[in-house]
Amino acid sequence: MPLALASPLAARPLSAPLRPRRDGLRPRRVARSRPARDASIVASSSPDAPAPVVVGVGSAGVDYLASVASFPEPDAKLRTDALEIQGGGNCGNALTAVARLGCAPRILTKLSDDAAGRAIVAEFEADGVDTAAIVVEPGKSSPFTYIIVDREGATRTCIHTPGPEFAPEEITPAEIDALLDGAALCYFDGRLTEVALEVAAAARANNIPVLVEGERPRQNLEALLELGDYVCTSENFPADASTRGAEDAAATCELLARLPRARAIVTTLGAAGAVMIRRVTPWGEDDVERILGELDAEKREAEAPADEDVARLREEMAAYEDDVAFFESEYSESESESSDDSIPRVPLEDVLGDLMEDAMAYAEAHEEKYGKDSSVPPLPLRVMESVPVYLTDDGAASEARIGPVEVFYARAARLEDDLVADTTGAGDAFIGSICHGIATGMELGDAMRLGAYVAAKKCLKLGARPGLPKRDDVPSQLFEPYPDETP
Repeated sequence: MPLALASPLAARPLSAPLRPRRDGLRPRRVARSRPARDASIVASSSPDAPAPVVVGVGSAGVDYLASVASFPEPDAKLRTDALEIQGGGNCGNALTAVARLGCAPRILTKLSDDAAGRAIVAEFEADGVDTAAIVVEPGKSSPFTYIIVDREGATRTCIHTPGPEFAPEEITPAEIDALLDGAALCYFDGRLTEVALEVAAAARANNIPVLVEGERPRQNLEALLELGDYVCTSENFPADASTRGAEDAAATCELLARLPRARAIVTTLGAAGAVMIRRVTPWGEDDVERILGELDAEKREAEAPADEDVARLREEMAAYEDDVAFFESEYSESESESSDDSIPRVPLEDVLGDLMEDAMAYAEAHEEKYGKDSSVPPLPLRVMESVPVYLTDDGAASEARIGPVEVFYARAARLEDDLVADTTGAGDAFIGSICHGIATGMELGDAMRLGAYVAAKKCLKLGARPGLPKRDDVPSQLFEPYPDETP
């Protein structure tokens, strides 16, 4: 008997069964009505306006979580301290956070008609996630992941089994339009990229903001990231995705320089918090196309085989270099006009180091004035923000392509080690909070602060979803701008 069949989730009743393939060619989308949202979510939403719609495209599955005292040696046998079977997947987890915070999420993913697939849908519907767009292919296995949670080392190890492949032909333009209808944001977790590219292009055509997650390099992910208005990454992703082997701050700057459409890039730093780099003024579409053209020409020249017509590529490069020379000339004139150092040129490492020191000093002063916050998790404090700067970590070309930026730093909501049950899905909780913030018009810095709290709350329980709070369980001040105070 497959593990999924023994899952407690599998016993949950469904609002409708998953329908099998009818025509033998194309998986059929499940025909379900939009689920009723949880009463506490409805009550917490504004009575004057419908909840903002957040569309998510990406992974959903079942997680089998085993908590153990320490990670096993090869060939060892040991007992679990706890076992949980629950929904998972980056997109699924983030949209569950979005639903509990009061928005109206819709998910596009692909499952099968097995017990695991039915359980995944049932859990979404219980949380108020719209499942009407899910595509189902009968006779396959829905995605699932074994997760070993090592309490001693505070790590989790994931062993993932993917579900059926999702081809772009399995969703029509009309279905994409229906999915995006009324959406305030479209979020992509970096998986199912061929389908994601189709949906992202349609979202951009309809002026719907796009947020793309970069967890680890994947096929077609670079093209998807280029469509993002907002980009959220794991701590290691910029270095892993670097085309030149850059590391740390230089890799982050290289990534932002390659993504001229991105208004902001947010990188989670685990227990250290999160950093955001936000362009002071986003590039216009003409500048976006020019920068992408320069990058494409540079890439093709670097990859050109010896027997290819290199002269033709060099001619194209020369044309782009003329554009770059003009841009750098304008940039130099602008910089010389700013001889009062109103926009300094500094390394990201220096800016971030200063912001971290400022955050620590602010926390110490706040505690001295108001006392230690004994709530669990503690309420996150002010997000630190830099003045506009040019970032120099990756050289002059990247500096020019990035333009002036502001850097933000949010500390994590600190938990005592013995209170941390599991960090699985903490990043998804943070990204779900960023999605909520964008969809509801919050300042991104305030959304980062909300994300720090929601991620910490999640870590109090085993698994990605049981600890995710509903809106009424989140202090109301986290949905408001931080007060202008000096501790």
